[in-house]
Amino acid sequence: MNATIKQILIVSAKNAVNAILVNVSASEVWPQLFNFHSSAGWIAVAKLIGITVAVREATIWGPVLLKWSTTNAQPPED
Repeated sequence: MNATIKQILIVSAKNAVNAILVNVSASEVWPQLFNFHSSAGWIAVAKLIGITVAVREATIWGPVLLKWSTTNAQPPED
């Protein structure tokens, strides 16, 4: 596997774990807001985790992609 792809996957996995930990800590602080007693509740919690992970990834990768897309695409000359 290409080293760059591996690094991107590692950073993405770390961000996802961070977002899930934040989500879990919120459910522990406010248990009355999180429904773990029905399938609809579990689906809602899964959606919340997915949104949290997506926003975290966008926060990290958004500026990187914007910078990359606005720089000169020519490789530097040695």
